[in-house]
Parts: sequence; structure tokens; C-alpha cells
Amino acid sequence: MASMQNNIQSTAKKAEHSVNSASDLIQEGIGKENFDTLLGMLQPIGDFSIKAFRTTANYARRHPVRIAVSVLAVGVLSSWLAKSKAKELLH
Repeated sequence: MASMQNNIQSTAKKAEHSVNSASDLIQEGIGKENFDTLLGMLQPIGDFSIKAFRTTANYARRHPVRIAVSVLAVGVLSSWLAKSKAKELLH
């Protein structure tokens, strides 16, 4: 098991290095002040996305049958729309 943990740690270090390198490149391109401003503008979007995902996950946990029926309905509807669009494009 030690080798698995070492692999996980190695992968995490590589990912952290990649993120830091990308962050450094972005900061060089747009400047430190602009980068901080950009991150500040994106923070509310990230917070909303996380809250929406948690709300959806909690609802799915409480109502699995409704979610399954909804996903099935969306799949059938999108399939039907894709077929009708294909017929329209072919004629």
C-alpha cells in the first residue's frame, strides 16, 4: 500500500506544480493586480456553482426516483429533437 500512497502523493505534487506554473503564466500575461481583480470577479460565480451543485446533490439523494425519471425524460426529449433536426437538415 505504501507504493499506492507514494503514487498519489507524486501525482498531487505534479498537479500542484502544473497549477502553480499556469498561475504564474497568467500573472505574467495580465499582471498581478489584474489577476487579483479577475479572481475577485470570478469568486461569486464559483460560490454560486458550488452551492447549486450541493443543492442538486442533496435533492438527488432525497429523491432518486424523480431524478431518474427526469434524466430519462430529458434523454428522450433530446433524442426526439435531434432526430427532427436531422430530418430538417437532410430535406
